[in-house]
Amino acid sequence: MQKAVLRKRLIVSPVWFLPLLALCIGFWLLISSYRDSGIEVAIHFSGAEGVSAGKTKVIYKGIQVGSVKSVVMDSELKGVDITVEMDRVTKKGLVADTMFWIVRPEVSAGRITGLDTLVSGAYITLRMGTSEKSERHFSGLSDPPPMGADTPGLHVRLKTDTLYSLQRGSYVYSRNLPVGKVDDYRLEQDGSIMLDVLIRPEFSHLIREGTRFWNASGLSVTGDLQRGLSVNVESMASLIYGGLTCGTAESLKETPPARSDQVFTLYKDFADAEYGIPMTLQLASGDGIVPGRTKVMFRGLKAGIVRSIDINNDDFHTVTASILLDPRAEKILRESSRFWVVRPQVSLSGIKNLETLVSGAYITFQIGDGERQDHFIVESSPMPKLFLRPGKRFQLEAEDSGSLGLGSPILYRKQEIGEVTDLQLSAAGESLAVELLIYEQYVGLIRSNTRFYNISGFRLDASLQGLSLQTASLDSIIAGGISFFTPGNGGQVAEGQVFPLYPG
Repeated sequence: MQKAVLRKRLIVSPVWFLPLLALCIGFWLLISSYRDSGIEVAIHFSGAEGVSAGKTKVIYKGIQVGSVKSVVMDSELKGVDITVEMDRVTKKGLVADTMFWIVRPEVSAGRITGLDTLVSGAYITLRMGTSEKSERHFSGLSDPPPMGADTPGLHVRLKTDTLYSLQRGSYVYSRNLPVGKVDDYRLEQDGSIMLDVLIRPEFSHLIREGTRFWNASGLSVTGDLQRGLSVNVESMASLIYGGLTCGTAESLKETPPARSDQVFTLYKDFADAEYGIPMTLQLASGDGIVPGRTKVMFRGLKAGIVRSIDINNDDFHTVTASILLDPRAEKILRESSRFWVVRPQVSLSGIKNLETLVSGAYITFQIGDGERQDHFIVESSPMPKLFLRPGKRFQLEAEDSGSLGLGSPILYRKQEIGEVTDLQLSAAGESLAVELLIYEQYVGLIRSNTRFYNISGFRLDASLQGLSLQTASLDSIIAGGISFFTPGNGGQVAEGQVFPLYPG
C-alpha cells in the first residue's frame, strides 16, 4: 500500500496574478496621467482676435508651454474668458504677479512687430512673476508690459511736456550709437509725460547726473514773422520710429553716475538743451548773421546754430560768431576745414541760393583733416565745389576770366560735358588758372592737341565788307562758358594736363 504524499497548498492562486498586474499597470497609468496632465488656468482678455481653441499656443521664450482649450464670452459680455492648459513644468511660475498678453502682427509707420505670427498665427505669451502665492485666474494685458526693475541696465525717467514722435521701443542714441530704448510712457497728474528709459548695461557708465537728453525725432517748425521759420528734420530712421539723443558736456563728465530711477528733463532739441560743442568763427561782418536763427548747414542738414555775435577789438572791427555745434558733427572740427557764408545772389545769369531769400543766410563748410581745432576764419568766397560725379580734371591758363565763374559749362557741340570747378590767380598775378572737370564719359574727347577757347559774351568784327557777329548760346553769353575742338588725332593726356585758354 502506497503512502500518501502530503503537499503544501499555495496560499495565493496564480489566477490572482493577472488582476494584480492589471492593478499595477492601472496605478502606473494614473500616476503618468497626473504627471503628464497640464495645469488649467483661466485668463480674461478684453478681446480674443486671432485666438482659437485647439490652435492657439502659449509660447514662453520661444518654447510652447501650453495651448488654448476654450474661448468663451464672459458673463457680462464685456470680454472673453480663455481657458489654457499649461505644462506642469510652469507650475512654479503661475503666481499672482504673472502677466499674460496676446502677440499679434503689427505693421505701422511707427514699428513692425510680431512678424512671426504672420505664419504661425497669434499666440499668448507671459512673463512669470516672483510672488509666492499660487494663482489660476489672471487678467490679460492689452499691450506688452514694461521691463521689470530686475532687467539688467540703468533705468532712468525722462519728463517732458509732449511725446513728440516717440513710442515704446524708440532708440536712445549717443554719438549715433543706440545705447538704450524707451520702455514705456504715461501721463502724470500734473499733465506732463513721464518716459521710462532703459540704458543697456554696457553703456550705463555714459549716463551721468549732468547728462542731458533731447528729442531727435519727427519734424519741428519754429520761428515767427520777424525772424522767419526754422524747419528741423532729423534722420529718416528717427523721423519714422522716433528717437532720443543724450550727451554729457565736457565740463560735466566728472559728475556722479546717474542713479537708478533718476528723473531727467527731455528737451525738444540739442539747442534747447543748450548742449553742443562750442566753436567760434571770425567774420569780416555780421551782415545777415542772426543769433538763434542763423544755422550751420551741410548738404541740407542742420549741424549747428549761431548763439551769439561779438565785435572784436581789432583794427578791422571784425566779428566773432559763437556757435553751438551738434555733437554728431564734431568731426568737422579739424584744422583744414573751411567755412563760408551762403547768401542770395542775383545776377544776369540767374538767382543763386534762392532758399536763403526765405530762410536767411546760413553757414556751410568743407570737411578737412588734421588736428582738432574749434576756431576758424570764414572764407571770403565759397570753396571749390566738391563733385561727386566721376571724371578727370584739367587746367587752363588764361589772361582773364571774362564771364567765367564756378560752375560755368564746358561745351562740345553745344552739349555740356563738364564744368569749371575753380579759378585761381597765379602767384605772379600774370595769368589765371582755370580748373575744369570733364565728365567721365567725355574724357576721351580731350587729346594732346585740343584747343580750348572762351565763348563768354559775343564777338563783333567790322570791316568794309560788313559786320560779323559771333555768339554762342544765350546761357554762355550771360553765365560764361568754354568750348574746344581737336584738329587731327592727338595723343592721350593725363589728368592735370595744362592747356592755354584762347580768347575765342
